[in-house]
Amino acid sequence: MAIDRVSLISFLEFGKVLGEKTLVKNINLLDAGRILRVDDNGVDLRLGFRYGNAITTSRSLEELEEQFVNTAFQAFNEYVNALRKINALVIVPLSAGVDSRFVLSMLHILNYKNVITVTYGLKDVEYPIAKKVAETLGYENIFIEYTWDLLRKYLDQMLNYMVWASQLYVVPNIQEFVSTSEIFIKFCHGDIKKCSSIVFMTGDISDIIAGKASPIKLLKLQSLEEFLNFILSKHSLFKLHDEKRTSCKKLLLNSVKETMLYIANSKTINFTKIYEIFHWKEIPFKFISSSRLPYIFTGFKFITPLWDGRLVRFLSSIPWEFKYKNNFYRNVLRKYLFKPLGIDFEDPMKKPWKMVKAVGPLIKVVSLLIPIEIAEFYEKYLRRSTRNPYGFDVFFPRIFALAYKLSKDVPAHDREIIDIVNSFMKRTPQDVNAFIALTSLSLIARELLLH
Repeated sequence: MAIDRVSLISFLEFGKVLGEKTLVKNINLLDAGRILRVDDNGVDLRLGFRYGNAITTSRSLEELEEQFVNTAFQAFNEYVNALRKINALVIVPLSAGVDSRFVLSMLHILNYKNVITVTYGLKDVEYPIAKKVAETLGYENIFIEYTWDLLRKYLDQMLNYMVWASQLYVVPNIQEFVSTSEIFIKFCHGDIKKCSSIVFMTGDISDIIAGKASPIKLLKLQSLEEFLNFILSKHSLFKLHDEKRTSCKKLLLNSVKETMLYIANSKTINFTKIYEIFHWKEIPFKFISSSRLPYIFTGFKFITPLWDGRLVRFLSSIPWEFKYKNNFYRNVLRKYLFKPLGIDFEDPMKKPWKMVKAVGPLIKVVSLLIPIEIAEFYEKYLRRSTRNPYGFDVFFPRIFALAYKLSKDVPAHDREIIDIVNSFMKRTPQDVNAFIALTSLSLIARELLLH
């Protein structure tokens, strides 16, 4: 098995391998929206779902709002009916954001009562709002506080999980690994057969699909070169040297060209739509599927209703002036669900100072466990950050740094891989995913490539 060098660079650059490639030469990923069918007639690869091909232009904002509500009820009603047939205990991972609140609201309106909500992380950040939402709707809320002792409890399993979950094209998403492991112990006592009726229902949705991220800057772009630079500036985890950036840019260009071919028959091609589809093929398809791996690892069933094709197809068809400028998704949820149900609370993650206040005192503890450069970086990053990247809190860099230190004694069998990892370690990462990318790459090298 040989590693593709350019794919490796893009893995470190973005936390994922761009396009349909993986870290291994000549092995490609099944792309978003495609179906692989194998039968007596051989192998057939076909398009199963097309994102963003139908644009709704003739309807008013009110008509679109009504259609979205009707589409949501149609989809959720089918899921709830299926859950009733098996009398499932539904576990909803509940944050303070709108997506998981959307899911819980629909369960409440459809009168599904066998529900428990779970919130995890730091106690003073999302938990207070999540608890208020759950209590207002009449559901129990279990809080799992992420402390160093709790993470240390699962450190060995976490490292094994990161290798298992690497998938060779995207960094492992370990955000819910600890909370899922805790639920597995609490409800199943270590035996998944005792939890055969538990179903997780998650609030996964892409900010781009839902229209929660503005494309205003995209409207000013004039060329493909500007578009590539926009993606690099927005999604890059590292400040690359020119040589590495050139290699990565070629792979990015190929991925964007694949996206442009995908919408070649569309009458309205613009950078906003190209970015939407590129984002759908790259970010949600890879990271959302990755974030559900803790459930598969432990054996839990799960449903991702906001990833239902009917909802995605509808949201991708809304004209951008409604979707982004009028904040369509959030406003519909507030108008038809949150306000009537009395749960229109403000998301505390929109106020970054709260997150900084909660994690600031932990910096000194972190500096005792990881290299001082990383501790100093995190202190600077947290104090200027406008968001909590990917929902990770300050404890996670310790795990990544410790895991990386554990893997530094890997024999330098493949010198090129080790050299690339070391060269990236000397640059300042711009996001938490950089830590995961480096750690998982080191573990993959040890477990898969060097044995």
